[in-house]
Amino acid sequence: MRTLLTSIVALLLSSLAGSAVVQALAVTTNATEEFIVAFAFVPVAAVVLTFIFFVAQLAGPRPTIDRVARWIAVLLLAATLVLFGFEYWADAGNLDLVRRALPLLGALALSAWTVLVVHWLFVRWRARAVPPPMHFGRGAQ
Repeated sequence: MRTLLTSIVALLLSSLAGSAVVQALAVTTNATEEFIVAFAFVPVAAVVLTFIFFVAQLAGPRPTIDRVARWIAVLLLAATLVLFGFEYWADAGNLDLVRRALPLLGALALSAWTVLVVHWLFVRWRARAVPPPMHFGRGAQ
């Protein structure tokens, strides 16, 4: 039950944080209708990460959750770089078009990173700690 409750609260907190980041970027950049993609992406990312971290909580204690978070961060970094590279390739190297797309791409990337960090911190905080090693006898090191 603790794992399920942790996952539900982490889903709510990470969705709220990711949406706040997208909202702040939309207001800052005077965004138009295309930012609906970034707003729609936040719940999808939060649900996917909730499932992944739920399985990680069932699999083991904090080091397992840390390992999963590192791998997700690596995959998210790769996806961000691929997204920026694809945008550059699709616009045929026209930097003016790429500059116009940067706020949206930044909102997608920053919201995903925010969802990941908030989710990881909350799940790690609520996860089981690693039990200390058992030492039998006197003076065991």
